[in-house]
Amino acid sequence: MPKLLQYLMEKLQLNNFRCFTELEISFRKNVNLFIGDNSSGKSTLIAALTKVLNSFFIGFSDENTVFTGLSKNDFSIRENNNGLTNERPIVVNFSFQGVNATLELRSKKSRTLQTPLIPIYGIGQAMYQNMFNEDEKQVLSLPVFGSFSTKDIHTTRKTSPKKFRAYAQKPSFGYYECLQGDGFLSYWTKRLLVLREGNRGQTEIIGVVRALVDALGPEGCNILVDISIRPNQGEVYFIFTDGREINTDGLSDGYRRLVNIIMDIAFRCMLLNQGIHGERACKLTRGTVLIDEIDLHLHPSLQALVIKGFQNAFPLVQLIATTHAPLIMSGIPDDANNIIHKLSFDQQERNYSVKEMDLYGMDASTIMEIAQRTIPRDKTVDKNLKALFELIEDEHYDKAKEQLHKMQEEFGDNLPDLARANSMLDFLTDNE
Repeated sequence: MPKLLQYLMEKLQLNNFRCFTELEISFRKNVNLFIGDNSSGKSTLIAALTKVLNSFFIGFSDENTVFTGLSKNDFSIRENNNGLTNERPIVVNFSFQGVNATLELRSKKSRTLQTPLIPIYGIGQAMYQNMFNEDEKQVLSLPVFGSFSTKDIHTTRKTSPKKFRAYAQKPSFGYYECLQGDGFLSYWTKRLLVLREGNRGQTEIIGVVRALVDALGPEGCNILVDISIRPNQGEVYFIFTDGREINTDGLSDGYRRLVNIIMDIAFRCMLLNQGIHGERACKLTRGTVLIDEIDLHLHPSLQALVIKGFQNAFPLVQLIATTHAPLIMSGIPDDANNIIHKLSFDQQERNYSVKEMDLYGMDASTIMEIAQRTIPRDKTVDKNLKALFELIEDEHYDKAKEQLHKMQEEFGDNLPDLARANSMLDFLTDNE
């Protein structure tokens, strides 16, 4: 069996998948951040990647996993001057788990082709068959997968809670609906309570609580110091840095979403690999997690820390996420392990494109102007500032001073650019 790579997604090539006629992307092993305007294809990319991760279950197959493949909803809608045209075959080529494979669906009446998936089938099947040795001891570390949409905390699931209440589980329960990560918070919370009440699963509890504190505690997002599991009350309480104790239902949307994501991944890491890694399963499990709009509901102070917290809890997990938040973008270095991609739609070519962006260390205003093509202040103010600096550059110092004085009267000390203009004028006129 091929060796499990440090990162799972390497390359993706989409042909006729929903809005993408043709798109090719390479991934890196730590953080892959996708930015772009609304309707630039970010959520569709997450949907395509979810399909790719799911292909693992064509080989790793039991009662806890389901291979879904492509569906008729994944076809591009094509039209000419007279109406709709025939759909074109969907072809999704990918490099995943060290092999190259293809998801292909030729028509809305057919099924996803099996033959192009033989390489990934072999990987999954070999892992399933060789997971335990002759002594029933787990000897293979399984990859974790997750996918979280923007609807996650507002999703109501109809899944039976019985599975989550059972003390003993197969490792494969860590894959149970893992690519539908929305709406599981109440189920995982219930599992914490059941395990604690029955004095069972101590390793699992320790691993999950530790991951939550690693991600959201002082070394991560710095909002929590501990988690208190109280079976007699039927509640899990989160102990905040300011001393407050808030149960799951009382969490704000931003905190609730963070807890949902971290707890979901942590439980899955523990279920998949506590048999081989023990309490350190969250730290030692590799895999790929997809998060659409990772900044959703988060205060700017948290936006700057959320990826740091994630990596602190799951240092070997590849993160593929989308965002609109400049504070998240500025924290991602452009190096061998991390990358920012900008998705955009070319109106002339009528196609989507992707390009690499280096935004590391930039302030929010610069990112808004360079990467997001938005002006971070009122257009009139921006126009007047531009005119002011043009006057200085053209050495029209008297007119520049008049313009500066007018703007200082209107804005006072609220525009840092005015202080810079004032310093420039003082320096330049003193040298005359």
